[in-house]
Amino acid sequence: DDISPDEDRPAIRSARQTLITAITKRIAQQRLTAAQAAAVLHLTGPRVTQLLQANIDEFTLDELVNLLPALDLILHVVPAPKQDPRSSA
Repeated sequence: DDISPDEDRPAIRSARQTLITAITKRIAQQRLTAAQAAAVLHLTGPRVTQLLQANIDEFTLDELVNLLPALDLILHVVPAPKQDPRSSA
């Protein structure tokens, strides 16, 4: 259902941001160059640049989920109630 990456759905945007953060951290942990990351992830150089710049609007949730196995990452989903900003005192 995540067809257009520029939709204004905060939950999808947040999930994409979380995944990009995990992916870029793993790339850094493995000390991969952009070229190495492109090869491992089967992406073009420009796509890796967009990923490393955390340009979340350029990636769908599906695309990001599909990158995880190449970096030996898994997706673990834990639904949680929305935090009420008034309750953080």
